[in-house]
Amino acid sequence: MLLLNRWRPGTGWMFWATAPFLVISMITLPFLVPERTFVGLSVLVFLEILCILVLLALLNPVRFHWACRSIGLLIFLCFAIYLITMLVQEGGFKVWGRKSQASAFNALCGMMVFGIPGLMYGVLGRFTLRKTPEICREENSSDLGEEWTEIGASVMASILGPRGEYDCHAPIPFFMGGTVDVFSFHHLGGIAYATSELIGCGAQVENSLGCYELVICQRSEEQWGPGLISQLARYTLEAQIEPGDTMDIQGAVPEGSTICALQFTGYGSFEVKDMKCGLLLCIGITEDELELSRSQGSPVLLGVLKERGVFPFTDLHRMSILNGE
Repeated sequence: MLLLNRWRPGTGWMFWATAPFLVISMITLPFLVPERTFVGLSVLVFLEILCILVLLALLNPVRFHWACRSIGLLIFLCFAIYLITMLVQEGGFKVWGRKSQASAFNALCGMMVFGIPGLMYGVLGRFTLRKTPEICREENSSDLGEEWTEIGASVMASILGPRGEYDCHAPIPFFMGGTVDVFSFHHLGGIAYATSELIGCGAQVENSLGCYELVICQRSEEQWGPGLISQLARYTLEAQIEPGDTMDIQGAVPEGSTICALQFTGYGSFEVKDMKCGLLLCIGITEDELELSRSQGSPVLLGVLKERGVFPFTDLHRMSILNGE
C-alpha cells in the first residue's frame, strides 16, 4: 500500500504529522500521575522513553533503526511483565474470565500477538525467521545508501522530465520489510512513476543496466502503476530482471483490464559516483502482444508499440495493437 501526497521523500511528512501529538503527550504525562509511587513513576518513565523512541524512528528510520528495534523490545517487556504479574496474582493460569478484564489468559494472547513479534523484530530486525536481503543503512558497504534518495530525483528528472505534484510514500520503510517510495514526473503528456530506493541499497540483483530503478508511465495520475512497481521492487532483490524480459501480472491488474503482462526495456542509463545505473521501464501488454514478444522478440513488439503510439505508456483498457491482424 502507498500513500499519495504532496510531500517529497526526505521531508519527514509522517514525522511532522505525528510529532506534535507525541511532544504534547510527553509534556502532559507527568501531570497525569497523581501519586509518585514506584509503579506510577516506572510507567511514566516507560511512556516517556517510548515517545522519544517513536519520535526518532519517525524522524529517520534508517539512521535511528535501533530506535525501531528498541520499541519492539519495550513492547515485549511490557507484555512479559503483564503476564508474570497476572500469573502471580491468579496463582496459576486460568482461561475463564471476561475479555475486558486483566488476566493471565489475556496477557498470554497479547504476548503472542504483540510481544513475540516485538521481541523478534528487536533481536532480528525483522518479523519473520526467514532472512531477507539487507537493505542499505549508513554502516553498509554501499557508498550510496540513503544519499541516493536525495540525488535520485534530479538524476531521473533529467531523463523523465519535471517532478510531478504527487509522490507516493510507503507507510512501512523499505528496509523494515515495506515497499519503496515512488517519485512522479511529468513525462510526454502523461505521468512517469519511478521507484526511489533501489539504487544504492546494496542488495539488488544487477542486470545489464547495472543497479536500476523501475519506471511505469500512465496517461494520468493513478494509484495502480506506482503501487505495482513499489511491490515489484523487492522482487529485484531476489531475481534478475533484464531488458527484454516479460512477466505475467494477470492477478495484479484491475478487473476488466486487457493488460495481462509486463514487457521490460531499458529507459535510460547514467552513472552515480562511478556506479553504472539505469531505469527499467515496465510496459503493460496484452496476451497476444506477449505471444509476439516471445515468438519474435521484444524489439519487434516495442517497434510496433512505438508505431501505434502506445510506447511508453501502460493503458489498462486499451485495444491490442494486433487487433484485426
